[in-house]
Amino acid sequence: MKHKFHFAWLICLLAFAVSVQSAQAKSKKAKGLYVFNYASCLTDSTAYTTTVVWMEKAELEQKGKFFSDAPELSEKFRQYMQKTYKKPFFATTFYDKKRDKLEKKLVKIKRRFAKDNPGKTLKILPAEEFRPVMPEPEPELPEETDASN
Repeated sequence: MKHKFHFAWLICLLAFAVSVQSAQAKSKKAKGLYVFNYASCLTDSTAYTTTVVWMEKAELEQKGKFFSDAPELSEKFRQYMQKTYKKPFFATTFYDKKRDKLEKKLVKIKRRFAKDNPGKTLKILPAEEFRPVMPEPEPELPEETDASN
């Protein structure tokens, strides 16, 4: 009887350890994304892309696996391009958890660009020239209290 109790206790302890470990693994996996930006201008013969970079604080939304900061990163890149090259650009941000998948996407974009735009060039901006930075979180406003009491 004593051995059965110890065995049951050991099984419970093992199950708890496994659940804690899997929860930690999930939380570690959730943080960080690989990102690159792409910008183009209809009046320019050159399109621009950044290199693939790791953004440690970036994370996907739990529902839908959407990167909610992508539009903001795209806007920052668009503003940088317009300021640097004095032309109206549109920009987008590509992201993935796996670097090799994102690099394949970049290669696919390069090939498609070369095929669809003969005579135009695709310039890759080094990370030193432009590196996407996560937007600062908005500060939480204090809750209003009812002063009429």
